[in-house]
Amino acid sequence: MTIISSSSAPRVFVNSLPKSGTHLLAKAAKTFGYQDYFTSDFTLPIKRENFPRFLNHRQAINASGNTVSSAENNTIGIGSLHLHPVTASDLQDWLEIVPENNYIQGHIPENTVFNQLLQTLNYRHLIIIRDPRAVIASLVPFVNNAKNTLFKAHFLGDDFLKMSLEERFDFILTGGYAEQAQLQVKSFKAVYQSFYQWRDHSNCLLLKFEDLIGEQGGGEQEAQYNAITKIAQHLEIEFDDVKSHAKHLFDPTVRTFRIGKIDSWKETLAPELVAKLTRYCEPLCHQMGYTL
Repeated sequence: MTIISSSSAPRVFVNSLPKSGTHLLAKAAKTFGYQDYFTSDFTLPIKRENFPRFLNHRQAINASGNTVSSAENNTIGIGSLHLHPVTASDLQDWLEIVPENNYIQGHIPENTVFNQLLQTLNYRHLIIIRDPRAVIASLVPFVNNAKNTLFKAHFLGDDFLKMSLEERFDFILTGGYAEQAQLQVKSFKAVYQSFYQWRDHSNCLLLKFEDLIGEQGGGEQEAQYNAITKIAQHLEIEFDDVKSHAKHLFDPTVRTFRIGKIDSWKETLAPELVAKLTRYCEPLCHQMGYTL
């Protein structure tokens, strides 16, 4: 395993469009010697029990409450389907406390203020996206099963209980007001684009799930090796054996792993749903180079 040199970036933000391979990308960072802030056991001199270990919608609310308005200046939206606004100063406190040689995971769409904050704190930024149809196919059942994987219901769980399967997919596609959660949800196209826009920032490396997953997940070995090499270059880490890193990436034991195969979503959905997702996602697929 590669040992991080003192000249490497001391911390990494592992970002993702949810259900796109969050833990796959985190595992890649771990193979280069980074530790997971979510599970790290260490002592800090300040009250860290109020600080989120994962920068997602739920933990951001728990840490900051509901007192911040998205209309305020220098706020950063955390989440995907619905963004919880956090002040830049709060987020800076959360990021500063992360120890060196650790990575912190999260879901944060493109945001200029956040980009500047990462640069100021000398974070390297990695983000992973996936075929949009596969993301939706994984997200809908995840909303219902979140309690089984994260020990707490998804914020859309109660709304989904009142919907048929087709209505759940339609709601994710179009967005709208979730009555039980009392939150406005963005359309999936808006969500996907907001994460894909990170590609325009030079200090952020955007990767495809399909490139990083490798042969065990239905991908290609060469694409995986190229993706791993890009990660090492972005983190300014020298390494010799790409094969040793690749063999540790595919891990079906992580808590939110579902299937982890590139085209498995086509086998789990009815043909009419596959057709609906393909029609809806056609512009996004063309933009990202995915075959319909």
